[in-house]
Amino acid sequence: MAQVQQVARYRKVRTALGALLIVEAAIAALSTLQSLPALPGYDPVAVALILARAAVGALQLSSGYLLVEKRLAGPALGQAALLASAIVTTLTVGYRLAPSDVYYWIRWQFVAGYWVYAVGGIWFLRGEKTSGVIS
Repeated sequence: MAQVQQVARYRKVRTALGALLIVEAAIAALSTLQSLPALPGYDPVAVALILARAAVGALQLSSGYLLVEKRLAGPALGQAALLASAIVTTLTVGYRLAPSDVYYWIRWQFVAGYWVYAVGGIWFLRGEKTSGVIS
């Protein structure tokens, strides 16, 4: 009985994490589209980070879909998406190397909160892989 409850809990958290990744991908797409008209005016580092955010958004979308659909590649891609997104968020928001919508006076709190979310998601997905609960 406890095993069944554990599997049900993993399914709910996995679906919620997949949905969050899909929402983040949508936000990354909107942010990229917002930055495209002014792209020639940015320096090369900012352009690279804007394009990296778009690539990470694509990874988030695919990993979120795979997590929601309970595919085997979902946890591995989800971990990669969370780590890549945390790194890009640190560079974009924390160090202000590219445009973002986060106010500068709360940027490091935002980055710290995002890292907590990313590390928690990676921890969950790694635990799911090692515990044998994939369904």
